[in-house]
Amino acid sequence: MMEKCENCGRTIGRLERACVWDDHTVCAECHGHLSASEPSPEAVPEMRRDPLMSLAESQRHRVRPVLVERTSKRWKRHIDIGGGIAGFGFLALIPGCVKENAVLAWLGLWLIVVGVLWAAVAKRKAWWETG
Repeated sequence: MMEKCENCGRTIGRLERACVWDDHTVCAECHGHLSASEPSPEAVPEMRRDPLMSLAESQRHRVRPVLVERTSKRWKRHIDIGGGIAGFGFLALIPGCVKENAVLAWLGLWLIVVGVLWAAVAKRKAWWETG
């Protein structure tokens, strides 16, 4: 089946490669002209580049965007540190209550509070910095 270029109207030969541009079949020559006429990303100032426009443009050219987890490893580490402190507090609280050792029980309770607060602040900072 012989196809026609939807840009210039020329018949695309059987051995020629038909290209697709914005859901339209075009010849290789027109595809080169159309690709060259599109502005380069460097020509658009950084402050004018909109993430939603980038997403729409990437879908227009059939390129799927890559989703990247934006929470930094630093904040994940701090969340884990807070959980670890709270865990040690829990481990100190149990023997302190069983043996009726008030100092160990209070130390365990204090560590649980500090660990939970540490993890909560880290979670909030991670949200604040990365959205």
